Amino acid sequence: VRSFGSLTGYTTYTADDTAWGYANGDYYVTKGISFIGGVGIQLAQNLLKKYKIPLCIINGAVGGGPIEVNLKNNFNPTDLTTIYGRLLYRLRKSGLDTCAKGLFWYHGAGNTITNYYQNFTSLYKSWKSDYKNVKKFYVMQIRPSICGAGTHLALRELQRTLQDSFPDITTLSVNNAPSHDGCHFNNSGYDTVGNWVTYLFAKDFYQSKDTLNIKPLNIEKAFYDTTQTTLKITFKEKNAGISWSQDVSVWGKKYNIKDAFYLNDTNGLVKSVSVKGDTLYLHLYKPHIFNRVTYIPDHYYEGTYSCYEGPWLINKRGIGAFAFYHFPVVVIPELKAGFHAGAIC
Repeated sequence: VRSFGSLTGYTTYTADDTAWGYANGDYYVTKGISFIGGVGIQLAQNLLKKYKIPLCIINGAVGGGPIEVNLKNNFNPTDLTTIYGRLLYRLRKSGLDTCAKGLFWYHGAGNTITNYYQNFTSLYKSWKSDYKNVKKFYVMQIRPSICGAGTHLALRELQRTLQDSFPDITTLSVNNAPSHDGCHFNNSGYDTVGNWVTYLFAKDFYQSKDTLNIKPLNIEKAFYDTTQTTLKITFKEKNAGISWSQDVSVWGKKYNIKDAFYLNDTNGLVKSVSVKGDTLYLHLYKPHIFNRVTYIPDHYYEGTYSCYEGPWLINKRGIGAFAFYHFPVVVIPELKAGFHAGAIC
């Protein structure tokens, strides 16, 4: 597992930093030399162990910056004073810009929804232009954080749906990955995300047959029956084994999965949650029609300043479901006696 050059953060990259090295996942030990991050090193080790082939990962990530500082300088694409330019320079110097397979984007804590789609689209077009053989782009949906800037609800919803706008993008949730401190993961968290990424990368590039439940639960429909006491949610992934992680105690209060749902932005309206087959049921305290449902709060547990860390909806593999925001709810009347589905009168 190799890498090329150094990750230098916001500082100007030294043009003669063009050495190959053994990839590593500890920035503080190596001062950025051949550093590919915790997720990257876990992905690489998994692929090396399974497929016995040499690998190269080059990490251009810089923490804490909004999407605007990641954009390309169109007048000087390899501008070494820019994040984009430093990565492109390293890829070109290594000769890998024409054969890189996949690109991972884990970003958003420093942004809100404002102009994010426009900026991401610009960045995506730059990637497509400069890395012509990249076949798949993997976008991580951010989770609740104490190190963000403003509200992330709508931004997470955008990230969830980017794969609907770009055919070569796959989105991934990091919800339910362990050992999150409200801003970053420790090693076990990054290892877990690296394992989840491996499932997707192995399927896309190495014809892996291990493909069951490797994608997060992604909401498909939300609807009521005529009793107006139960909201039903179905997901695009079938036979995924819908369940949830254990209750969490915060500030002396126990939070259950029912507390993760907001109806028209109001919390505390769900009495209990159950599952039958591929359908999740939110049982309400009393009949009422709401037209929007949100899963998980913006940053904090309701009534606290403690970062939300579960419970999470999960599938059979323990991968956390995508967060969703203001998903539309519809009322579907039950069929009346004497009528049959599909009949035309």
